[in-house]
Formats: sequence, structure tokens, C-alpha cells
Amino acid sequence: MKFRCTGLEGLLYGCPVRYLIDSRGAKSVSSEAAQRGTNTHTLLEYAITQQHDKLKSTLEAFKGEKHFPFYVSCLDQFSKWIKEYDVQVLVAEQLYSVDIPIESEMVKLTGKPDLIAKIKIDGVYYNTIVDYKTSSGVKESDLYKYQIVWYAYMSKLIANQSIEKVAILNFSGMKTSKMTFFHRELKPIEFEWLEKMIQYAYYTEKRGYFQKGYNTCSWCDYKDICKQLPETVDLAKDTNLLMDLISTYNKSIAHPITDMGKSNNEQK
Repeated sequence: MKFRCTGLEGLLYGCPVRYLIDSRGAKSVSSEAAQRGTNTHTLLEYAITQQHDKLKSTLEAFKGEKHFPFYVSCLDQFSKWIKEYDVQVLVAEQLYSVDIPIESEMVKLTGKPDLIAKIKIDGVYYNTIVDYKTSSGVKESDLYKYQIVWYAYMSKLIANQSIEKVAILNFSGMKTSKMTFFHRELKPIEFEWLEKMIQYAYYTEKRGYFQKGYNTCSWCDYKDICKQLPETVDLAKDTNLLMDLISTYNKSIAHPITDMGKSNNEQK
């Protein structure tokens, strides 16, 4: 059994059926905002790991995009942040995978922190997990989500790195970026809470049924799949239907069907 940190948050705070669909291989539709975020992450990764040739060539490839000024501004702000906080990289963009025992089974946890670094905050150096964001809606309360605690938990287990702070480095704006750096102390008891949440996810999977929730429907990519599923999805009897719907959905977003190029008879 394998869990991703983003999937766990979806199960706890979102919709269990959305979690189920996502964990079984459904692909999210990439929006323009999501693509901008992905591109920014790529550039920041090359910058922090000093892959200068890749940074230069990737930036050149983005030159024709409307978000190009934003990317340049982010890199400039990022460089200033590194100097201001004397950021000393420990691990950057490393995919973590760790097995933990639950009952007689090993459960695999996966995640990819953007940055683990020793950072000088108020004159003191702290081992810090940093998550990059590109959104106008990021708040300090986002520091309390389980994703970033999950990264700290895996870092402690795998790399034996004691994480003292969790942080978000956010870039908002359109042509120019406004950088905001949030951080807070990480408390050891949060690992205990996280372990309980992982156990909850484990037993939900073992139980085998997932009840729909409706607090995220307006922005969910999987609304059409969900409409065709029962109110409570029972893996013992609904797995084939679920997988067929996911397969059809994945094909539809890979090869969208439009009326473009059809004959008049076909459109009728």
C-alpha cells in the first residue's frame, strides 16, 4: 500500500471519492496557473542546485511565453532571498520513499520536498523544509497542512535530518512577482498526529468503501467520473466501474473530442 502526502490531505480534508479516483491513476487537467507553477518550480530547482546550463536553456525556451517576465522576476527575488537568509542547501528536489509498519504490513510513503536547507532566521540557523508556491491565495495557515509536516517526517526517517522549521516561499503577481516567506517552528508532537492520520488512511483502504464529500466539487477535475459512481463506492463491487470510468476520462483529456474538422453530417 502506498500513500502520497498530497493524497493523504485529500482524504482527510477533501473528498474520499476524489482521493480514491486520484489514487487509482486519474490524471488532473493542467490549467494555465498549474503550468506556470510547474515552470517556476523547474527554474527554481535549477537555480538552487546551480545547474546553470539547464537554467539558461530552460529560461530561453520560456522566452516567448506571456509569463516570461514573471519567471525572470521570481529568479531575481529567489537570488535575493538566498543571500538574505544565507540559505545553505542540504537536499533539493529529492524524491523520498520510506516504509513504515502498520500491523503486519509495510506502508510506503512518498513525497518530494522542494528544498531542505539550513537557513538563518533572526540570526539563528535552522534546518528548514521549504515549499515553493505561486499563488495569490497562500496564507500562513497553509504552514499547518500535513503535506509539509509529511516532508519533515520523511526527512527525519531517511536522511536523519532533524527539521526545526517548516516554511513556504510564495511568489504571487503577474508580470513581476511579490515574494513572501512564511515560517514556523515544527513541534515533535506533529509527527505523532501524522502517524495517526496515516493509520486512518490505511484503515480506510482496508475498509474498502469511500463516501462522497461535497466540499470541493466546484473545482474538482473528476466531477464527471463522480456523477457516474454510487454515493458510496465499495471496492468489492465497484472497482471495475471505477477503473473503466478513469480509463475513459484519461483518454478524453489526452485526446479531447471536439466538433472541429467534422463534416456537417457528423455534427448532426
